[in-house]
Amino acid sequence: MVQLSTLGIIYTLMKLTKLQRKTLQFLYLFHSKAPTVFRQMGFNWIALLPVFVIAVLGCFVISIPGFENIGWLWIGFAGGAFGRDIGRFRGIVRVWQIYKEITNWQRVSELLESNENHDA
Repeated sequence: MVQLSTLGIIYTLMKLTKLQRKTLQFLYLFHSKAPTVFRQMGFNWIALLPVFVIAVLGCFVISIPGFENIGWLWIGFAGGAFGRDIGRFRGIVRVWQIYKEITNWQRVSELLESNENHDA
């Protein structure tokens, strides 16, 4: 562990997990420019990919006689998951100003840099 002193405060840098690093990258991405729903979708595109695949498969299953209801069920699940994600993204947009005010951006930057150096 490395210790840094910033304005008399001593921080101990920690080894971030993949999820923690991804979360800090997400926060830091929107440090200078507020998030939008579309920018968040771009950042999280890999998580939206299975939802899209399930919806496309549902469209194909609809065309199979006797399986129309299953296809609509898959499309409904995908639509619900997509709607849930959009709701979360909208929620982040609505409260972003408070996150921006309370986040120690220098600390976020230090953690990301220290873990990049540690991983190299």
